[in-house]
Amino acid sequence: MSEEIKKNILDEMKKLDESKEQLNKNIGEINNFSNELKQKLGDEDINIQNKLYELNIQKEKNKNENELNILTQHNEKMEKYIQLLSKQYELELQYIEQYCDYKSKVEKIGEKYAHINISNITPLKDLFSEQLNKNHEKKQAPKINIPKPVVKKDEVEESSTPTRRNTIAIVSENNPNKNDIRNTGNLQDHLKNALNKRFQNTGNNDE
Repeated sequence: MSEEIKKNILDEMKKLDESKEQLNKNIGEINNFSNELKQKLGDEDINIQNKLYELNIQKEKNKNENELNILTQHNEKMEKYIQLLSKQYELELQYIEQYCDYKSKVEKIGEKYAHINISNITPLKDLFSEQLNKNHEKKQAPKINIPKPVVKKDEVEESSTPTRRNTIAIVSENNPNKNDIRNTGNLQDHLKNALNKRFQNTGNNDE
């Protein structure tokens, strides 16, 4: 085998070793990148899990706060109800006490005035209502029902026909009167007579 062939073989083997080293180097880099990627993915997964855990904790916290607010409002309503109930019981006790005191005083008055039937006495509230009703009735104007006149058919027909008014001449004929200016003399003569009579009466009164 010649020297040139040996040299070529050695060069080829050298190139193969270099390629093998480069390949191993690349494989090592790939392995390192894969390990780094796995580490990052693991860290990211941990972060995601932590965020989910924090979200769940926040939801539970909000839920608990809402339940606490509802419970607080319910407790406040119950406290107000208890206060109102206590006030109601207090008023009922006062009413019962006053009613019993009233009944006791009525019985004592009944014993004192045994000859009077107290049950026949009109209660004050009824008496007050009666008085109010009386005053109200007085203030109201009484209604008077005026019956409508019954008009006969003949009268309606007569009233529907037009009638002429009586003239002065007709009135004077139907009512004869000596002093009526429509029967005797004129207006001027009657005025003179009236003035003369007035002066005569005045002269007689002066005498």
